[in-house]
Amino acid sequence: MTPQKHQTYAKRIAEIYQDNETDYDDRVDELEKIHDEYLKEFEQSLKKQKLSPKVIARHIDNVNFYITEYLPREMVSTIYDGGDELQGFFGYFYIHKCLFASVEGMKRFFASLNKFYRFMYQKGYVTAAQCANVRDTIHTFKDEWMEELRDYDEGLDCDTGDDPGWF
Repeated sequence: MTPQKHQTYAKRIAEIYQDNETDYDDRVDELEKIHDEYLKEFEQSLKKQKLSPKVIARHIDNVNFYITEYLPREMVSTIYDGGDELQGFFGYFYIHKCLFASVEGMKRFFASLNKFYRFMYQKGYVTAAQCANVRDTIHTFKDEWMEELRDYDEGLDCDTGDDPGWF
């Protein structure tokens, strides 16, 4: 992707997030098309690392879910500042809304998002601070998020650790 194309995408993403007139689904569809361009380039970089097709597909699926399914939900954080939303994603959404949630899956998400944002930084699509925000947030909160997921899976109240008596 050329720097000009990236700048065009960055500008368009900002416009989409500020546009309250266009139908939400139409805006998400347009974001998905733009995100696909970044994902294609990310996939190529993973292939150059000689990762297995299975691992590449998992990284792409994880990143796609985060940037296309989760980030546009509130139209607050873009692909570029996605690190700002990690607490909401892993601390609540992944645990409570994703039927596929598991500790191992969460660890895979951590790896995928770290790889993606490192790639985005290396290509000049995000700043060093944005990349570090993702890495540092995951590092700081990963144990807490995994413990909350374990508690949730065991039927414990994530805030108090008490059995809520639902079961």
